[in-house]
Amino acid sequence: MYRALAWKVLLGILPPHHESHAQGMMYHKGKYSDVLHALKVVRFVSDATPQVEVYLRMYQLESGKLPQSPSFPLKPENEVFLAIAKAMGEMVKDSVDCSWITRCLVNQ
Repeated sequence: MYRALAWKVLLGILPPHHESHAQGMMYHKGKYSDVLHALKVVRFVSDATPQVEVYLRMYQLESGKLPQSPSFPLKPENEVFLAIAKAMGEMVKDSVDCSWITRCLVNQ
């Protein structure tokens, strides 16, 4: 729990002030839920999609890089994203936290 909190504060996902953490996480959880729902509606992900690929598709959608079809081959930078997401998934159990931390690490 504290490892994830440290990552979120250091990467700017959460403000350093403890009083604002609940509000920040509520925002991030809502955004995560909305993007996940959008990807399910357009059939880019399903309940059977591996979690690291869900994170990748969410990142692609939000950055305007979502391919026209989920069957398009992955680009090399996508492989890097998946490797980071997999490593973070082993450290952080919450999918919202893992998604945001991975996204911020990739953007660094």
